[in-house]
Amino acid sequence: MKPVPPDFPGALMINDQEIESVTEVLKARSPFRFYGPNMVWKTKTFEENFAKFIEVKHCLAVSSGTAALVVGLRALGIGLGDEVIVPANTFIASAGAVLECGATPIFAEIDESLTIDAEKVEEKITPQTRAIMPVHFGGKSCNMDKLMNISERYDLLMIEDCAQACGATFRGRKVGSFGHVGAFSFQINKIITTGDGGAVTTNNSELYTRAVRAHDHGCLRDEDGHLGLEQSPEAFFSTNYRMNELTAAVAVVQLSKIGLIISRMKLRKASVIENLGTLRNFKISKIWDKEGDTGRNLILIANTQERALSLVKELRELGFSAAIPYGGYAVYFHRQIRESKIWKNLPRRTAFKLCPYTEDLLPRSVMIGISPLFTEEHVDVLVRTIVKNDK
Repeated sequence: MKPVPPDFPGALMINDQEIESVTEVLKARSPFRFYGPNMVWKTKTFEENFAKFIEVKHCLAVSSGTAALVVGLRALGIGLGDEVIVPANTFIASAGAVLECGATPIFAEIDESLTIDAEKVEEKITPQTRAIMPVHFGGKSCNMDKLMNISERYDLLMIEDCAQACGATFRGRKVGSFGHVGAFSFQINKIITTGDGGAVTTNNSELYTRAVRAHDHGCLRDEDGHLGLEQSPEAFFSTNYRMNELTAAVAVVQLSKIGLIISRMKLRKASVIENLGTLRNFKISKIWDKEGDTGRNLILIANTQERALSLVKELRELGFSAAIPYGGYAVYFHRQIRESKIWKNLPRRTAFKLCPYTEDLLPRSVMIGISPLFTEEHVDVLVRTIVKNDK
């Protein structure tokens, strides 16, 4: 078998197009997004193109996926005393962004899709709840029908964490277009990449303006890109989460390749699933919208933790990207959260009510990266290895 491609979908598709785009910015000597000696406006172009891709009115390019979450939460006005419901299975940035805004993350159970269990969200709602943060996990969407229904019935804000699922859809609609705000990441593990980078999406012009302020020191700029002393009824202090023109130069090209990347991953994942047949000791994790799945990951759930670990070990030895998600631990077990001064100073500490279903499910889950560069041989070896470990 040829070596298994590294698990970096967007990065593996980088070629002369990205190099030429970055070179254009360097030749113009204008790497700052708002002004320079000879602007080529890569960031503005990316924002316009990404808004069209997600089918929303507004997109704001930022420096990372974490920045997108913080900027989005600040645009929504989330702060001290507020609670945000977050799935117990997610990267630390989701809960960390809530803490960064001075709010409290309240952790909810996941279901067999490894995304937030909409049926359990209502149990977590209190008078302090301001928002829900669905995290679209492993390249696929959450159950957005039920989550939108809860958001509307309880008048809760929604920020979608789309870091792992750029391009995924639910019932034909792109993730990042359902909530009041969407947050995307372009870190190297993601479907498209700029190394680091992110985007905030919204259909609300007022929220967009607040996001612009939240990503740029709380200020707005004039037509020449210079900070103004505009009058505003709101004092809004923030820091710098801006994307630069070099990052955007890569983003513009990567976005043009996302359709190809996703179509290849979906094709290979479908082939794996078709050839697996019926499994006895593993099952494929639930997918709320199979057509909308990007194919980024194949997630299997074993009947025992030992069986999951054994499969991960063998797949890694063969060169495949395979892991127990986040080591099998719910996000609230991170020391960075539990022992942080921010957390200890919060007014309520109800977030660490345990999520036993999540704690049982994650150690039995196997997350396998699907590459747009997989060959039929890679698919065949992957299938045979899973079937062998299913006996």
